[in-house]
Amino acid sequence: MNAPKAKTLKAKVTAFLKASPGKRFRAREIARGIAELYPGDLAAKRAGFATEALFLNQIVAEIGSQHKDIVKSGEVATTEGIRPRLYYHPAAGAESGFADGPEMPSVPDAAGEAAQPLLEKALYPLLAVYLRNEHNLYSKRIEESRSSNRRGKMGNKWLYPDIVAMEPLGREWEADIIDCVSSAGDNRVKLWSFEVKRQLNGSNIRESFFQAVSNSSWANYGYLVAADIVGGVTRGELDLLASLHGIGLIQLDIDAPNESQVLIPARERPAVDWQSADRVAKENGDFQTFIRNVKNYYLTNDIRNSDWEKVV
Repeated sequence: MNAPKAKTLKAKVTAFLKASPGKRFRAREIARGIAELYPGDLAAKRAGFATEALFLNQIVAEIGSQHKDIVKSGEVATTEGIRPRLYYHPAAGAESGFADGPEMPSVPDAAGEAAQPLLEKALYPLLAVYLRNEHNLYSKRIEESRSSNRRGKMGNKWLYPDIVAMEPLGREWEADIIDCVSSAGDNRVKLWSFEVKRQLNGSNIRESFFQAVSNSSWANYGYLVAADIVGGVTRGELDLLASLHGIGLIQLDIDAPNESQVLIPARERPAVDWQSADRVAKENGDFQTFIRNVKNYYLTNDIRNSDWEKVV
């Protein structure tokens, strides 16, 4: 089969979906499909990766980061609000239901290497990508090395989270509205807190959850984030604890961060606990910088990307 001409990723995705109107595909299935359809176009990109799996991961990430542009023309639709997000060409008659996209075989590592589990620190930049692209949050990593260590390592474990973030409100508001909100002392930001774990299971679930409770006591929203959640009992325990304490749960997709999903929404606290925030700022330089960046946004209504985690 001759592949249709398509220069951009958006055009390649659209052409792939048009060939199967009404069928729904995950981003990874699309990545495999266009890799087969356009081997020449993607040869240079493929050569830059040690394995086929890493190459496909990159395509999946690009599809996720560009999904808003991909659907802009109206030729591609997605199941927004559902994870994993599914893409399809909205063919006539598709309203009555869609056939699932074909199950495509998993692609083995070209070198035959066994997949290695990611370290927790490798999850932080993936979470930053998801937060920026899907929730418009500007995040900052809180490093242990930037702590005063006056409380000892275990004391810091229960004091500050792995990632904090600012959600700017009203960046496009008229100047008079901004002045009114500021004068009234109303919020122009929401502050978020994230405790990250590689895996949640029966043995660590309660400690991890209450670590998130402790570390997010200052924020409007607190979340526990995990790449892997093992066991139905674990999820049931999380549902119960979340209903009691308001902490949310995010499952991080390590292959396609933009396809991560909020399994349990956090319950909003209407106001930041500034006394608790001051306590954390006194103990950690990164958190102090985070608060300074929030202050700069209040003063200037401007966000400098260099102040926040880099998102590719």
